[in-house]
Amino acid sequence: MIEMTLKLEEEKLDSLMKIYHTKNQNEAVEKAIEEAYKKSLFQSLLNLKGKVKWEGKLEDMRSQVKPIYMPLIFTGNAEKKDRPYGKP
Repeated sequence: MIEMTLKLEEEKLDSLMKIYHTKNQNEAVEKAIEEAYKKSLFQSLLNLKGKVKWEGKLEDMRSQVKPIYMPLIFTGNAEKKDRPYGKP
């Protein structure tokens, strides 16, 4: 990690703290930089649109993937204590 000194307008820094719900100025600046970095990465992916050749069948690929979740099924006879997430 690098330590540096920045000169920033106080109003803008206060706005950043409100936008990112941070407790201090350092957190606000870090979050703003992180968001700018992620936005740049996302934009670079968008720039690949139309430049990548797709080979394969999406439906075939989807049929090979196993679900990573199991839906909860309630019979209606369960006690409230058995339903920690509320009504089914």
